Amino acid sequence: MRGAEPPQKVDIHEPTAVALGYVERASQVDRKKYPQFVPGSSCENCMQLQGKPGSDYRPCSLFAGRLVSVSGWCTGGRGNVIAAAVHRERAAKASLTRTPTAGKSVKKPSIPRDR
Repeated sequence: MRGAEPPQKVDIHEPTAVALGYVERASQVDRKKYPQFVPGSSCENCMQLQGKPGSDYRPCSLFAGRLVSVSGWCTGGRGNVIAAAVHRERAAKASLTRTPTAGKSVKKPSIPRDR
C-alpha cells in the first residue's frame, strides 16, 4: 500500500497563482500592479499559511494545501491585511512625533465660556 503523495509546490504560472499575483519572493512584487503590497508582508505572516514553522515551503489554504514559499506573497492573504494595518499604525505614530510647525509658535484655540 502506497502513502499519499506529498503536496506539490505552487507553480507561479498557473491560473490561480497568476490571478492572486503570487510570487516566491515578496521582493519580486510589482508595486505598480499591486499597490496594496506592504513591505514586510509575506506568506510567513499570512493567516492562510498552514503547517509548522521551520520549512521554506508550507501548505497554503488558498492553494488547496499545496506548498508556497514562506518568503512569497499574494493578494489573497489576510496576513497581508494585518501587515498593512501594522504598517499604517507605525506610519501614524511616526507622523505624530513630527512637528508640522517646526520652530513656529502655535496659538492655542480659545474655548468659548458660558455667560
